[in-house]
Amino acid sequence: AYLQWIASEQWNHAVAQARAAGLSIGFVTDLALGADRDGAEAWQWPGLVVDDIELGAPPDAFAPHGQAWGMPPWHPQRLADAGCQPFAALLDAVMQGAGAIRIDHIMGLMRQFWVPRGAPAAHGAYVDFPFEALLERLAQASQKHHCLVIGEDLGNVPHALRERLAAADVLGYRIVCFERDADGACTAPQAYPHASVAAATTHDLPTLQGFEAALDIAERARGGASVTATYRLRRERAEAVAALHRALRDYGYGHTDSSFTDATHRFLAATNSALAIVQLEDVCGMTRQANLPGTADVAPNWRQRLPVALEDLAGDPRLRAVADIFTERRPQVR
Repeated sequence: AYLQWIASEQWNHAVAQARAAGLSIGFVTDLALGADRDGAEAWQWPGLVVDDIELGAPPDAFAPHGQAWGMPPWHPQRLADAGCQPFAALLDAVMQGAGAIRIDHIMGLMRQFWVPRGAPAAHGAYVDFPFEALLERLAQASQKHHCLVIGEDLGNVPHALRERLAAADVLGYRIVCFERDADGACTAPQAYPHASVAAATTHDLPTLQGFEAALDIAERARGGASVTATYRLRRERAEAVAALHRALRDYGYGHTDSSFTDATHRFLAATNSALAIVQLEDVCGMTRQANLPGTADVAPNWRQRLPVALEDLAGDPRLRAVADIFTERRPQVR
């Protein structure tokens, strides 16, 4: 209890410092999709956790064999029978002192991909969850804590989920390289929906330099991806990179000293999205993403070090350059 009190005091002090520094939103906390089966959730709510099941994702272009993440799901009927109170308690904890919360894989509020523990991910299936009840709890917690909600809605998104989340004022993700029209051209920044968060990439996607050089595809090929899949991914990546290069011409790329990364950040700053997210790996010029989906916890997933010490970040000229790009953002956002 004493350690918990110390952590709480430190968190409250950090929140106060952020507000005093003028951060209009403050800290953005993160709610993971699940927790370890030996963790506090399983102990606090006996019978809620389905121990012989793992959460995961079906096979797709990013993980041809599917994914199984080890975390057990909550039983949807037992969750509903409890009035979704465990979810409300979890939100209370994560939203405490936060200005916004990012919910990982928000599709899990509607359905989750269950994989029998120890079985291949391709043997899994989707299981429905009490979406409307969970969304109501989310709205209540957001109002209670005055906390924005960002839903990471990337991957296999159920039909009409984005529309329902937008109606509830949950901000969805818009990844620049994914936002393209029927002809393959990148969506203009001004056409991004206001109720969204614009980003160039995420921890599960290539860094900007890695995306441009298709380093993630090369790593998958070294890991045993089929020649056919590798060829298809390389062709699709070349088309995506070419489309992005064309879109960035209006933001300095190709005819000034602006780098690919800087031009992409200027593009992000020009979007109509309510918020924009910048990855620290991109600011620091890193080539490998934080996590390569489908490769489990094999290093360097989640373990690679930043090339800049934490104490030196504030004075790093690259971070200051990004800050300068985004200081002009507010007047452009409607």
